[in-house]
Amino acid sequence: MAKRYTRKAQLQPDEFVSFWQRSYEVLSPYGRAIGFATFGALAVLAISWGLDHFFTGRRQEATAAMGRAVRLALADLISEKSDPAHNDPPAEEVPRYKTEKERSEAVIAEVDKLRREHKASAAARESLLTKARALHDLRRYSEAIVAYQEFLKAAEPNDPLARVAREGLGLAFEAEGNLKEAVEAFRALESHGGEAFRDRAKFAQARLLVKQKEPKAARAIYQEILAKSPESPLRDSIQVHLAALNETQGG
Repeated sequence: MAKRYTRKAQLQPDEFVSFWQRSYEVLSPYGRAIGFATFGALAVLAISWGLDHFFTGRRQEATAAMGRAVRLALADLISEKSDPAHNDPPAEEVPRYKTEKERSEAVIAEVDKLRREHKASAAARESLLTKARALHDLRRYSEAIVAYQEFLKAAEPNDPLARVAREGLGLAFEAEGNLKEAVEAFRALESHGGEAFRDRAKFAQARLLVKQKEPKAARAIYQEILAKSPESPLRDSIQVHLAALNETQGG
């Protein structure tokens, strides 16, 4: 019997980069200009310190807002069967919700607020991934696709979070039924995702080939993964898929 994957299982570190735990790069401080007069030098120093203090505070605010959005996304739902004492808001004052729909909508609202108030910050850009996942959970796949694409458009070539975005983009295209675009997203992940994501990208392509009624091509990819990575974490899943192919196609 196929395993049932829970929300938390989907967010394990080996499946999704813990982007909410990354420390944001601190911008270089403004240089202190040296004036010809003592008064001028002090004025420049004061202005420079004030600007640095202002922008540092803004970065901290944006990072804190990002943290709230992520804690919302990870917060457990209120359970009617559990002890009411455990349904109180946690120490971080993150609200709790009864349904996944309510929680996802709250995450999106939090991210939208962050992006309005801190539009140019790194936290605002990276929060698109949190929003995209919430949109996917709400089955608003076309909007999730737009969020992932917006993130990728602004991402640096070697940004590790781009791997997360490409995988999410492929899954969103697949959920929407656009298998061709999904395959392209996973091919991009295979090319740019590094060793950690390469087998995952190939595995996803094989799944999609089965959906596109190309079982021989899918079988070849599954076998290639096993041949090159016999200890792959995907080994058991691949064996299950190969067995299913053998049952339906023979051999």
